[in-house]
Amino acid sequence: MNSRRGIVKCLLVLITISLLNACLLFSLTQMSSEVTCNVTNYLTLDNKAKYYYEKGHSNNTQVFERICPANGEPVQLLILIATAPVNYAKRMAIRQTWAGHYGLRRDVAVGFMLGRTENPFIERSLRNENHLYGDMIRGNFVDRPRNVTLKTISMLEWTLKYCSKANFLLKANEDAFINVEKLLEFVGSLLHEERSIYGQLNVCSKPIRSGKIKNQVSWKDFSGPFYPPFLSGTAYLLPSDVIPELYNQSLNTSFFRFEDVFLTGMVAETLAIRRVDAKEFGSVWMPWVSPCKLRKTIALEGKGQHLQLWEKLLRPGVWCQ
Repeated sequence: MNSRRGIVKCLLVLITISLLNACLLFSLTQMSSEVTCNVTNYLTLDNKAKYYYEKGHSNNTQVFERICPANGEPVQLLILIATAPVNYAKRMAIRQTWAGHYGLRRDVAVGFMLGRTENPFIERSLRNENHLYGDMIRGNFVDRPRNVTLKTISMLEWTLKYCSKANFLLKANEDAFINVEKLLEFVGSLLHEERSIYGQLNVCSKPIRSGKIKNQVSWKDFSGPFYPPFLSGTAYLLPSDVIPELYNQSLNTSFFRFEDVFLTGMVAETLAIRRVDAKEFGSVWMPWVSPCKLRKTIALEGKGQHLQLWEKLLRPGVWCQ
């Protein structure tokens, strides 16, 4: 009898401990879901982007009309790709794959965005390239790595002036592989959404205070412990209704060299524009990525592997659930 009572007591103790652990785990889960990051008062310098940005683009209206006919009247999706002047090989890989294929559609427009250089040889090469392909937009800003934010502002300005009737703008970098068919499917489901932008959402990201110089952020440039929620710069989607206010506010926001944090974080936060985490955005390329994974993905940080990824995306005889 005593042994039986002892077993019952042990069971009761074990049940009590299990219940306490479950309650503790639930409490911790609730606390973690309510964690917020203080992102107020993050810019310390009053160095508005308009002091650095030179408005306008090279006066090549024939190229602009070729990229976006009739100011975008028939265009459902405009894709602008940020590219460096010297990266001809990457632009060609994009032309030979997804951009060249879907750029032939009447409802899709594709262009490359870059600035001016101070190298006469590079300038001559870029003029010849644009004469041949007619898909490059040249902003008046000096094209250097630190000016990527100015390149994004230039995209917004060009879209407002030359392609304002397009329904959506996808900003992408030159290493991003875009599954345009999946993107069009995604866009078709957003026709009634307002004041929202879409991509891979980063929340509670911290500035890098040490390490490689190009990635370091000084306390002078950014004083907060966390960035505001922002979308990864690999690719993000902007509906046309938010582009005018993003452009105007960007000029009056203190310059920050990481364009995704600047535009989709700081500027969007000021305007109370909702940033939506879309699971189809933001994967990172790996050699073993499968064709089925690619078919479910909109944007992939492809590290320039456009030809390999395009072959995988179109590989025949692959059945996906």
